[in-house]
Amino acid sequence: MVLLIVLLVFLYAVLSGLLAAWTVWFSGYLYETPTRQMEWRGPAAGGVVFAVLLLWVVLAYRAPDNYRALWDFSSREVSAPFPDVYVPNDKGEPERFRYIKGLREYHQNGNERLKQMPSRPLSITVKEGDKTSIFKPERDEKGKLLVRKNRSAFTTQDEPLRYLDESGRVMLEDSLGQVTTFKPGNFILNVVLNLLMLAAWFVALWPVMRFQWTHALGQAVIFWLVMMMFLMPPVLGLTESVAKERARAAGTP
Repeated sequence: MVLLIVLLVFLYAVLSGLLAAWTVWFSGYLYETPTRQMEWRGPAAGGVVFAVLLLWVVLAYRAPDNYRALWDFSSREVSAPFPDVYVPNDKGEPERFRYIKGLREYHQNGNERLKQMPSRPLSITVKEGDKTSIFKPERDEKGKLLVRKNRSAFTTQDEPLRYLDESGRVMLEDSLGQVTTFKPGNFILNVVLNLLMLAAWFVALWPVMRFQWTHALGQAVIFWLVMMMFLMPPVLGLTESVAKERARAAGTP
């Protein structure tokens, strides 16, 4: 924890100094009169960006592995594997497959020498106390397996086949035996955090450092990208490590 606090103080000082030095040089290059009064503008601009960074660190500390850059976070939560699942064989009879932690695979009766669970079984049955749930693969109107497409501006990729039970819970083909839950709140908060960081850079460069708004916006996008790619991953990684270590220590008798 001490190392994390020292790092955060150091980052605030670096952000303030970097913004002050950059503004003196670049505003002098762009305009006839460079921005002055760096003795308060630098700490103020650094404080705007640091405030969002600190908020991000606090959230990551309270909920590790949930907050990332736009291209790096996941809004899905995957449960722990069920110890046993039941899959019908060619005769329609249920066969038990047990999860082996070391292999992270399901094998018949928990014996790694016996066959592994099929990658696309006809169904998956799990028992939760007195309740039995059956997950079946999604199918289209013609009864064929429904493989959804993930389309982007450049490529189209197949998504994992989805298995659903009666209550709508989902298992994905690449994590059978584990229930996958979509967390819309986590998705929205990640987007807000990323936009807030971009806005912080814009505010620091426009009204505080007095760049023209078009120049401030262009620089803000560049600084935001650099920060998301090179600064935030190690900072968040350290934050999450500290949080997990303290959680383990608190849980130790």
